[in-house]
Amino acid sequence: VTKDFETFSEPKLFFTKDNEILDTHIRKIDGVYHMFYKNAHNPSMNMHATSDNLYGPYKHDEKFEEYMANEVEKAWAYAARSGKPPQLSV
Repeated sequence: VTKDFETFSEPKLFFTKDNEILDTHIRKIDGVYHMFYKNAHNPSMNMHATSDNLYGPYKHDEKFEEYMANEVEKAWAYAARSGKPPQLSV
């Protein structure tokens, strides 16, 4: 963490998976941290996880993964525009 961009703390890993993760961004919505990220493979798709704490632990959103598997373009476009997960009716 830095306030002056001259003094920095040591970097910390707060999220990892068994494969490559790309383009991660986190947004706090109604007190919950939503992390959107691209899984590089197995499966190669956009993912969503949530946490009550910025530094985790993050819980994988199975419903979002199912939704993305069925409607990738529509759901990703919505998440990218709004910064919010789609409303899922499961």
